[in-house]
Formats: sequence, C-alpha cells, structure tokens
Amino acid sequence: MKKHRFLFSSLFQEPAKEVFAWHLRNGALERMLPPWENVKIIKKEGDVPRNGSKIFLEQHIGPFRKKWIMEHRDFIDGQEFSDFQIKGPFTTFAHRHYIEEVTPKSCRLEDEVIFSLPFLGFSKYVIRELHSHFRFRHERLQKDLHVYGSYPQKPVKVLLSGSSGMIGRELLTFLRLGGHEVTRLVRSRKEEGSDAMYWDPESDLANLSKWEGFDVVIHLAGENIASGYWTEAKKQKIILSRTRNTWLLSKMLSRLSAPPKVFICASAIGFYGNRPGEVLNEDSSQGVGFLSEVAAKWEEVAATLKEVGVRVVHTRFGLVLHPSKGIFSRLQMAAKVCLGAVLGTGKQKVSWISIDDLIYGIYHVIYKEGISGPVNFTSPYSVTQREFIEKIANKNHRKVFLTFPKRLLKLLLGQMADELLLTDQEVYPKKLIQSGYVFFHPKLDDFVNFFGRK
Repeated sequence: MKKHRFLFSSLFQEPAKEVFAWHLRNGALERMLPPWENVKIIKKEGDVPRNGSKIFLEQHIGPFRKKWIMEHRDFIDGQEFSDFQIKGPFTTFAHRHYIEEVTPKSCRLEDEVIFSLPFLGFSKYVIRELHSHFRFRHERLQKDLHVYGSYPQKPVKVLLSGSSGMIGRELLTFLRLGGHEVTRLVRSRKEEGSDAMYWDPESDLANLSKWEGFDVVIHLAGENIASGYWTEAKKQKIILSRTRNTWLLSKMLSRLSAPPKVFICASAIGFYGNRPGEVLNEDSSQGVGFLSEVAAKWEEVAATLKEVGVRVVHTRFGLVLHPSKGIFSRLQMAAKVCLGAVLGTGKQKVSWISIDDLIYGIYHVIYKEGISGPVNFTSPYSVTQREFIEKIANKNHRKVFLTFPKRLLKLLLGQMADELLLTDQEVYPKKLIQSGYVFFHPKLDDFVNFFGRK
C-alpha cells in the first residue's frame, strides 16, 4: 500500500520551550481541533502526550461515526512527539510534532503526517483536508500564544459561572491553557469536585470561607433568551436568572474579607434597544424594550460590588459567532440547503463578535486595570442582516433566495422577532479599541475564512 507524506510548518515568535510546553497542557488538543471536523475526545489514558499514552476520538460524518485510537510515541522532552493510529479509518497514520529553535525567542513548528489509505484515489482529498486542518491549528496557536504573551503578569485564580455554555467552555479551556487556576461555579451537587464549587444561592450566604482567595470572578450564567417563545413566564425567568442570581452573587462576594479584584459580569448590547441610523458606544443612553430593561437591571445589581472596591466590568455582548455552535452554525446549515433568508428588509445592522475575539477580549479586560463599567464586545465593523446571510451563503457556494417579511416573523415569534431579529444596532467597541485591544477578526470575512476550510 502506497504511503503519502504531508508536511506543514510555521514560524512562531515564541521560545521553543514555550510552544512545546503548550502542547503538553490539558485541553491543548481540544483547542486546536478544527470545528468543521466534528471530532470529539472520548477519553485519554496515561500522561498525554508522553510515550504509551492514548487518546480515544470519535468523528461524526453525517449519520456515521468513526472511532480513532491514537497512541503517543517517540517523546523527546522539549523537541518532539508522535501520534500513531491504533484504530481508525486509515490503513496507517502517523503524525510527528517537531519543534526546532530558530532563535532564543522564536521557533519553527513542523507537523509531518505519513499515511496510507485502504482505497485508491482519495490521497489528494486527504492532503487538502490536512492542509485545512493544520492551517487552522497553527493560526489558532499563534494567536493564543500572542495573547498570552501580551499580558505577562502572573497567573490569576478565577471563579467562573456558566462554564457549560458556549462561551464558558471556550473561556475555561483558554484560561487553563494559559496557566490560570479556574474553578467552575456549578448549581448541581453532582458536578462538585476538585475543579468545581457548588453554589446554592439560598444557603451559601453563611459559608464564606470557600469563596475566599479568587482574583477574578466571571459571571456568565443566565437563561437563554433565544430559546422558546417569550411568554410572560419566560420573560420573568430571563429577568430573574440574571438579576436575582447576580445580586446574590454580588452580596456573597461583598462580604468576603478579601473580595476579588475584578468582577466581570455578562450583559448585552440589547441595552441600547432599536437605534437605526446611530453609531452606539459605551456612552450611549439606554434604549427601550424588554432586553434593554433586562440589561440595565443586570448591570445595576452587578455594580453594587464597586462599593467594596471591586473593579466591575459589564461585558455587553453582541451576536457571538461560533463556527459549530449557536446561531452561526444553524445559519450555515440553512445556507447549505438554500434556506438562508433575509429577515424583514435586511437593512438592519447586526453587531457581532467572533468567539475568539470575545475570549481574547475578556482576557484583555482581566489585565487592563483601567477598564471598568460597560464594555461593548462587538466587532468594529457591523454588517446589515442581508450582508450577513449572503456572506455565509457565498462561503458555502449558495445564493439567498428567501425573504421572511417582518409581519410573518412577528406573527411567528412575537416580541422576540422585534428585539432579536429585526432590531437595528450598530455598536462600536470604543473601550476595547481605546485600551489597545487589536481584533483578530474585525470583519466578517476574517471570521468566515478562519473558521472554514481553505
């Protein structure tokens, strides 16, 4: 059986020992797997990636599942290691990671894959897929290491709520890979463990000792506003999940002998309401509507921690784009079968942010002591809803044929249609930019190209 060789290498402006050490950290592979490959890590055995350790993977391809078992061999500390397929779709598959020092402050990362296939005629396809795979891995690793290196202060101890959500999972992995100690704040006794702290808002007010010692508290938990029809009961649940629990958390933290230095609490650009024709920044006034009311109340209760000297930051999230979760992935699936649609006139501005810029932006806020109060987490370049859906469709080589009239959307979704789908908000991230944050995906093309095959 013929063997094929693929090689991908990149220059990193980081010391070789730091790049190698990053590969050894728990969560490194999860961070580097391209989202479009739909690969899930089932379990790990041994001290990954040292000799004899194994990783068990499962890949979803349409209705099918492919299982992989990879064994690590040829480990040379600070220099290289290899993964060999024990079970999987290839006849043979070996992946060598090699890191070579170029200067004391730079290195070259080289990924070499040697494989053979059970069928003829697929080698060119596999090589194209490998190129997309390693292009993504190297670019993401370069960006992650650049962000870590931009804030050389010592690691912090973080308490994180909402770690099971889309944003929380990504932030948890990124912080831990950066060497920070992160404890998840959970609401189920079953999840409590060495890395997770159980919180009962009603009874924990008397148990303060376990809350001591955190440098940063990040509060992301809250009822999903985009799931289900906005009945009065649903709206009340949305409000209480944000205001009541945030108030209780703030009260708890304010009673500590040493409160955290920073409290970062999620909020949303819904604060501004529907504002066609305006460019909004953190100095803009509160708007009108349910989401505006929710965001304002949320920020008000979080701000009480300022009274005990805590730096409070309200992260006003725009539409968060994740390649395999949330609204972007659903729109991409719709676009592939020509079901992408213009909503209303399509002229309403959409203020969005990539998941990576959101994570990097939070990291920036942790270390930039001059940042406090509301901070817009949006790209500097908003797009119209029509541009947004057409960009996704074009990436998938499709056209947009459908339009959902405003009246139909309001009939189907009620108030949610007005405040989530038809609202016009051009929100500018003034504080992030003025404080020196540089966006990695400032334009929608940057996001679509990075998270898609090339």
